[in-house]
Amino acid sequence: NYWAANVGNLAECNAPLFTYIKDLAHHGAKTAEVVYGCKGWTAHTTANVWGYTPASSTIIWGLFPMAGSWIASHLWTQYEFTQDKQYLAETAYPLLKGNAQFILDFLAKDPKSGYLMTGPSISPENWFRTAGGEEMVASMMPACDRELAYEILSNCVRASEILDTDREFADSLRTALAQLPPIQLRANGAIREWFEDFEEAHPNHRHTTHLLSLYPYSQITLDKTPELAQAAAKTIEKRLAAKDWEDTEWSRANMICFYARLKDSEKAYSSVKQLLGKLSRENMFTVSPAGIAGAGEDIFAFDGNTAGAAGMAEMLLQSHDNCIELLSCLPEEWKNGSFKGLCARGGIEIDASWKNARIENTVFKATAATEFILRLPNAEAYRWKLNKKTFIPKKNADGSIQIKMNVDDCITIILI
Repeated sequence: NYWAANVGNLAECNAPLFTYIKDLAHHGAKTAEVVYGCKGWTAHTTANVWGYTPASSTIIWGLFPMAGSWIASHLWTQYEFTQDKQYLAETAYPLLKGNAQFILDFLAKDPKSGYLMTGPSISPENWFRTAGGEEMVASMMPACDRELAYEILSNCVRASEILDTDREFADSLRTALAQLPPIQLRANGAIREWFEDFEEAHPNHRHTTHLLSLYPYSQITLDKTPELAQAAAKTIEKRLAAKDWEDTEWSRANMICFYARLKDSEKAYSSVKQLLGKLSRENMFTVSPAGIAGAGEDIFAFDGNTAGAAGMAEMLLQSHDNCIELLSCLPEEWKNGSFKGLCARGGIEIDASWKNARIENTVFKATAATEFILRLPNAEAYRWKLNKKTFIPKKNADGSIQIKMNVDDCITIILI
């Protein structure tokens, strides 16, 4: 529900979420201690504003102690986009540290592989089939747990470096990170959803939690991990091709986000059309259709609206791994257009206009001191101005542009 907040220039809308996470951490400390015998805090899937943080109801969605890590990852995203060190020190880092403490205590060494693992846990709402034919849900270190643990621990290390604090604790996190299992492939070349290469009991399932590593995180990217990116694409294709795939508003919005990261503009745009078509109603609210997951009628679900917006923004602007790329997944139908006020990681607000899929004019406004790489084809075909003064940008060996800006700097790039 908050994926669109930062890229959509609505960072202030995260404030109620962070207040909620602070409350979860308070109550979740008791759950961590009493249920798991761990330090820090955790919260499960059906946590709420009344301080409920333990497992609930059925195991299929209730036994997910890494749900607190999932929601806590927004704390780091806010810093990535705003570069607000006071917020990092006073709000984000204490909460991230508490969750990292839980993860450290929750991890256990697998005697067979030697890896540190969470568990028992689930890949939310999905089932696997054992060699004996039984349908099961709980296992040790499902892929989503590994990805969430990696995200929280690594971001907590970065925060400690930025704030120059808790060096010994950061070292303990680095040690744990080195012992996490890698993202693994199935025999069919797709991303494993569970640590073991279990058969999918429901290959048409709407959930793809094991692809958090592709989006919203950047543990899988086309540049860093091309083999895993190819495996992620295969994972998506197999889900979509499965008979009676559970096509809901948020599962379809996920496809926009995934294909944006894979830079497959045709498939991303196809999912945009389907989200705005059969999965939306006259008021533009997205729905989970009747008949899926036992629903007797269409259910309005806001996450399709917000995740869909985030995915469309991702098609126009990507900024993970300290690299900004414009029009990175531009479909033919959007070959002419513009946007204003989208935000990139590093504290940058961007306006851009293009024609025939080529940037004609773009403006970068720095809300914080920042340094990043910009990918802009044929950079020499543009006039570059920093605070209205012409300059020649520094070009890297791979053709990308190295940019350094101070707070309130403004760079204008105009096609000559």
